[in-house]
Amino acid sequence: HNDDANMARGRQRRLLWIVSFALVALVGSSLLRWESSAVNLEKTATLAPESVIDDTVTEVRGDDLTLTPPEKDGTQPSQMVVDEDGLSFRCKNGYILRHHCKVHYLNQVSAASDKAGRNVEYTLCRPRMTQPASNQAVVLGIGHGTTGTRSLAYALSMLGLRVIHYAEYWVPGGRREMEQVPSGAIQAFIQLRTALRQKPEDCHAFLDSFNFSVLTSDVDPRVDALLDAPMSDIAWDLLESFPNARFLFTSRPAEPWLASRSKHKDDRTGSPYLRPCGHPLRELTNDAALALYNATDTFLRCVMAERLPPSNQLYLDFWANDSSADTLWTSVGTFVEHRNETLEKHCAFPTKPNQVVCSGPR
Repeated sequence: HNDDANMARGRQRRLLWIVSFALVALVGSSLLRWESSAVNLEKTATLAPESVIDDTVTEVRGDDLTLTPPEKDGTQPSQMVVDEDGLSFRCKNGYILRHHCKVHYLNQVSAASDKAGRNVEYTLCRPRMTQPASNQAVVLGIGHGTTGTRSLAYALSMLGLRVIHYAEYWVPGGRREMEQVPSGAIQAFIQLRTALRQKPEDCHAFLDSFNFSVLTSDVDPRVDALLDAPMSDIAWDLLESFPNARFLFTSRPAEPWLASRSKHKDDRTGSPYLRPCGHPLRELTNDAALALYNATDTFLRCVMAERLPPSNQLYLDFWANDSSADTLWTSVGTFVEHRNETLEKHCAFPTKPNQVVCSGPR
């Protein structure tokens, strides 16, 4: 009997060994499969940013942006090149821009000023940003200061809009409101102007994370139109963030603009190009300032013509010979969908706030 018991215990031990071995093998196989899946997942995660870039690029109009490996030192010189695909701009970070508006703009800006070239290259040489966008049909004035923006703000309020110009709030009837103001938009203006005066890396970081839809988030009182600084500096961000907005682009010949703007050459007056982070106008030569102003004017016209329907863009030059009063009132009123027949027939277009000269019945 003892022998039989010993034999039974031996068989049990062998059976336990077999079962244990099988379990170890099964667990080991599962671990190997999990490790293999983890490796594949890690590879997928490593490739994800590249695939996201590809997906983003296909959404940009035309063959706009491609990524090439950087040189051995991790960078490559910025330059405009001509290859088998046509004209392109090779950016320092490895991206190649192929959109004709951007290529010409970057080339002109880089030739005018190294600092301007670096700021604009940072702005354009990357995939489209994924900031929250607003679908509001707000009116956005993206002209530089001293192009008639204050007179335009007053005219818009005469047509019945609620308008922010720099730090002023104009309400229907051409009245400046001092007490009940859209605090969200005005505070955003202050933050943006402050950020643009910081060093480039801090400025761009702030703008990259800024939710531009806050500009139109006020409800009571609301905002119908925004003009003047910092609107021209962030024009590209606004085009990206407000797909349904109406863009008012005021401009004037470069030389008289610079002569007028130079009276305000301090740290608060930025250079005339997109995202002039930490780059005041006073640092530029006159030739560089004129070149940047004209290049930015051409670029914005170019991209607006491609991106926006005609009903969502209006270019105004108050110094042009054909800018008669009735034409201006009609053009602006039609654009913002607030026509006023009395103003069109009897009133001069304002050259300064609170100065509307009318004749005949009102």
